[in-house]
Amino acid sequence: MSIESVAASTVTTDALVEAWNAAYAGYFVDVSRDAAGLQAHVETGSIDLGRSVVLRDGGRPIALSLLGARPVETSDAAAGERGWIGGFGVAPSHRGHGVAGRLVDEQLDVARRSGVAFVDLEVLTQNWARRVYERAGFTVRRRLLVLSGPLDTTTMAGDPPETPGRVLVSRATEVEASVRGMAAISGHHRAPWGREPTHLGLDPGLVVLSTGPGSGTAPQAGDEADGMLLLRPSPERVAVLAAAARDDRAAHRLARGLAREYAGATCRVVNEPEGSPLVAGLGAVGMVEELAQHEMRVELSPASAST
Repeated sequence: MSIESVAASTVTTDALVEAWNAAYAGYFVDVSRDAAGLQAHVETGSIDLGRSVVLRDGGRPIALSLLGARPVETSDAAAGERGWIGGFGVAPSHRGHGVAGRLVDEQLDVARRSGVAFVDLEVLTQNWARRVYERAGFTVRRRLLVLSGPLDTTTMAGDPPETPGRVLVSRATEVEASVRGMAAISGHHRAPWGREPTHLGLDPGLVVLSTGPGSGTAPQAGDEADGMLLLRPSPERVAVLAAAARDDRAAHRLARGLAREYAGATCRVVNEPEGSPLVAGLGAVGMVEELAQHEMRVELSPASAST
């Protein structure tokens, strides 16, 4: 094999789509994309194609790694950037030959030389690629769950009576404010990359579902709320894009409100941290674990950027 490495920004859109779909051929779930879908992923994921890597063999793309970059979350403007692997894989024809190891090493080298402080990614727990990431220095930080199922209030039979609280449904005109409210509720635990405001802000028609104790003014983002969900609803499906609950009681109250509002609809939440109060709350209204991922991180040393 005579494999060359190029920046993803230098290949055509068709070649990039080909590389993506080849990289995920035979994957555990269908994540194939067309040109429009890949472009949307690049935009919402803050993917920098100039710092993303495509490997080619004889001019044909056989592997890719997409690097997202966002500012480090600090008031220090000099803190630099943090990275995220928003796509990674090797075509079936080239698997088992060390190509994945070369790809991750080259991607991290590009990130390091451009000043990225650390890189995160998510990998399905059953995915062999975890071993590749570990050899490159990634370590597991937490387990994230994909939950799904039809919303069913009858599954709550036998549960303790619902604790006092109210549910407010309103249009999410300010997604960033809603996500900030969720951060306050959760104790400012870091949200996965795909739940950050930058990732969600381009999605119109969202709904905020929130709960708060007492009978006063309906809770708004970060104002007396003890639980919030950011939703993309449709007649038969509800996607939970971001979520937070202060404790188990708030989580069950919020889940009951969700089930009442969208009874019978199939609901799905991606990358809910294991151990979150919402895992049990959503389970009480019929949602079960569909998939699990490891969130992993590697710290990049600026001192080695010139080596």
